[in-house]
Parts: sequence; C-alpha cells; structure tokens
Amino acid sequence: VNYWFASANGANVQTFNDCISEANQDRLEKEGGACIMYTHLAKGFIDEKGINNRFKYLTDRISKKNGWFVPVSELLDYILNKRGAHILTKQERKTLERRWLIDKIKSKFK
Repeated sequence: VNYWFASANGANVQTFNDCISEANQDRLEKEGGACIMYTHLAKGFIDEKGINNRFKYLTDRISKKNGWFVPVSELLDYILNKRGAHILTKQERKTLERRWLIDKIKSKFK
C-alpha cells in the first residue's frame, strides 16, 4: 500500500447499520464527505428470514441520495489526484493508531 486511507468498521450487520444510520447518512451528505466501509457480508446480514430489514432499509435509503457510488480504488485515485499525496507525521500516526485501538476495545464490548 503506497498511501494510507481510513475505513469505517462495519464488521457485522449491527456495526454496519450503526455506521450508516439515517443521521450519519444525512451528515455525510451535508458535509460532502466520502465513506469507505470495511465489512463481511456473511456476519449477520442474511439469516433464515432473508436480508436484515434494517440493512435493506438503510442501503435503499442511501442509494436514493445524490451520491457517487464507485469502487474504492476509483474513489482513492480521485482523492489522490485532487489532493495529492500526504505523508503521515509521527503524531498523526500515533493519533490514528490510538483511535484504532480504542475502537477495537469498544467493539469487543458490543
């Protein structure tokens, strides 16, 4: 990996749904932001009743927004071309690693 990028943790259906809640969708749209979601679609997204209803609703909702839905490589290439490369400072790396660790610890208690 030549450049660093962040992704949201949607490791299972609950964390995925929490991440793309209505409020988070609206905030992302208002701010003109981007989201890269890490997930395993085998972790609770489908059960004996079919596709998780909340997941189905939220993905349908976001699909109706005026978004640009592209493969992550296309998004990252676009950002790189617009902003250029950024090398993380030691402090930025420490901050990101700390946030990652805290998120991992919190996710163990959900």
